[in-house]
Amino acid sequence: TCGASILRQESRSAWAAPTSGGAQVSWEAPDDHGDPITEYLVYVDGDPVPTSVAGDTTTATLDGLTIGEPHVFEVAAANAHGTSARSMPTDAVVPYAATTTTVAFTPSAVAYPGTFDVVATVHAPITVQDGTVTFWRNSTKVGEVPVVDGQAALRGQALNAATYTFVASFGGGALAQASGSSAMITVSRGTQVISFTAPEATAWNAGPVTVAPTSTSGLTVAVASTTTSVCRVSARTVTLLTAGTCTLTASQAGNANYSA
Repeated sequence: TCGASILRQESRSAWAAPTSGGAQVSWEAPDDHGDPITEYLVYVDGDPVPTSVAGDTTTATLDGLTIGEPHVFEVAAANAHGTSARSMPTDAVVPYAATTTTVAFTPSAVAYPGTFDVVATVHAPITVQDGTVTFWRNSTKVGEVPVVDGQAALRGQALNAATYTFVASFGGGALAQASGSSAMITVSRGTQVISFTAPEATAWNAGPVTVAPTSTSGLTVAVASTTTSVCRVSARTVTLLTAGTCTLTASQAGNANYSA
């Protein structure tokens, strides 16, 4: 008789744990009664075609199982005399999916004061429909967003011009492992446009002329005379000194968010 007869139907001598896309099955080594066990046979969901495992081990990792579906396993042992009865089925286990998470920005480039979205995509053999992505910006937690159809997005980021590192950490779901990654985006300085309406011609001795240039940045615009023999400027008040053409230049030096 087979020395593996300890694996009787009434003995639950095998057990299983889920893995990514499969399961790890373990069992007790039976008494071989002096006839070494040559192999173990691991059956998945009662399938008549087993996986053969060397007789000197008591574990087997089975891959390629359906993620999200319950699976049970039975084990039999074989030696020179034949094959034992199968063990009692293990408790059902449900394989889960390994994941990777990537971070992208929409749009991929932005200038102040523009906004952008931070989009985390959870890649897996299945479509991830649960779990939460936690977003961090330069080590500061800035949001938690549920995953829907494998994605979670942090919308409408409006930030000063600078370089930022965003980390997206997927905490895992019912059938998906946790994962995370990071990416960097630079918000460049914005451009500004100055509007400067030329004052009408006036007599040189008619008194000061006020000018009012503006910038799309909202920053204060400086005004200077490039014809100082004809006119001079103090703030936005132009004093005419003599007849001639008074040429004025409006400029804005910019700041951390705007180019000059």
